[in-house]
Amino acid sequence: MKLTTNLKLIFLLICGLVFNACSKDDDNPSPSNCSELTSIATINGEAYTMLGGQLLTSNGFDGIVHLFQLLAIDSGCEESKILNLNIEVPNEVNGTYPVLDFLDVGINEASGAYGTQNLSTQSQNLHEIVSGSVTIINNGNSNYSVDFSGTLTNNEQVSFKATHTFE
Repeated sequence: MKLTTNLKLIFLLICGLVFNACSKDDDNPSPSNCSELTSIATINGEAYTMLGGQLLTSNGFDGIVHLFQLLAIDSGCEESKILNLNIEVPNEVNGTYPVLDFLDVGINEASGAYGTQNLSTQSQNLHEIVSGSVTIINNGNSNYSVDFSGTLTNNEQVSFKATHTFE
């Protein structure tokens, strides 16, 4: 329960960054605000621009918990997507892991949430991932490739594929 609350708080903080990065009421709006970023995420077969990501680690019960957060936005700066994944592994995360409901997850298994924010209508949703699979490859120098496919609590099917260097 506490982890879900923390995920929601982190999601809201990241959403605030999106509003600042793509605000339509900027004094000097630039049509290239989003295109200046070069990293691409493929979400449900569509190209999105990566806005950023976080990789947080902490000690878990049986290993190290890795919290991956990836944030991307469409080319028109109208809609953002966020993927949150929690994985507890004995050491470093590198491989393919089943994604399960938060209450069913254990060592070498992942849980998470996926959210959408429509910036023009200022609406958002966040759904827990109930099943799926994620492959995370450590490319070195804090660069990871993430390839997720799964089902949300609303039965929506989602795929999210990106490579990102976490600072």
